[in-house]
Amino acid sequence: MDTNGAGAQSARKPEEAASPLPLLRARPDWASAVSALKRTASQHDKETDLRARGYAAALRGKPAAMVVDVVLSNQRDYDAFVWPEVQAWMARNPGTDLQHLAAQGPGSVRRLRKDKRADEARTMQEVASGLLDYSRALGVDEKQGLCAWAVAAEPFRFAVRSELYVGTVRGIGIALFAYLRMLGGADAIKPDTRVIKALRRAGLSVARDAGAALLLGEGMAEELGVGRLWFDQLLWYT
Repeated sequence: MDTNGAGAQSARKPEEAASPLPLLRARPDWASAVSALKRTASQHDKETDLRARGYAAALRGKPAAMVVDVVLSNQRDYDAFVWPEVQAWMARNPGTDLQHLAAQGPGSVRRLRKDKRADEARTMQEVASGLLDYSRALGVDEKQGLCAWAVAAEPFRFAVRSELYVGTVRGIGIALFAYLRMLGGADAIKPDTRVIKALRRAGLSVARDAGAALLLGEGMAEELGVGRLWFDQLLWYT
């Protein structure tokens, strides 16, 4: 057997957690965007710290409400509609857990989509069911299960359809997958329209593509030496 030629080369393990920075730094728009975001960070570090430390505090320990929030947040104004509706849902459904959400659905929620492209009530049910299955497989309660899933799902963030418990649910894409992980305690970025527009305002050329925005956001967070969720919150100030 040839242990020194092509066979040995192909048997080598790839570099673990290779950073995208060497290639990102070759982009003509990268250096100026770094400078712009460093200025934003220096001007808004305290506010960003507060946002990051208090992230999802009102939903902590409420996995069913997190699922409702995540699905309802898709392409809707969060402050004007989503959060008020989630608060109203929690008031109407105190103590509702994932098991109830999976079995009965969310009940009355305004403006849920149901057409040939989306059935958001069903999406909520199936996400809740997936998280329950994951929790049972680990032998933990649903609160611990959601947090554990949020960490374990990290490798699937660019290819969510390959993740069995949540990623295969119709209606869950890269951005909502990331958002649910963030609510579960993962250090992540939600690459939605807000983040794409903020990266563009910072000077980056970003396609209308969640995967591209996620890659650029993670690379910029690494460049600035900050956490991903912290960077996500910083983008409110660009």
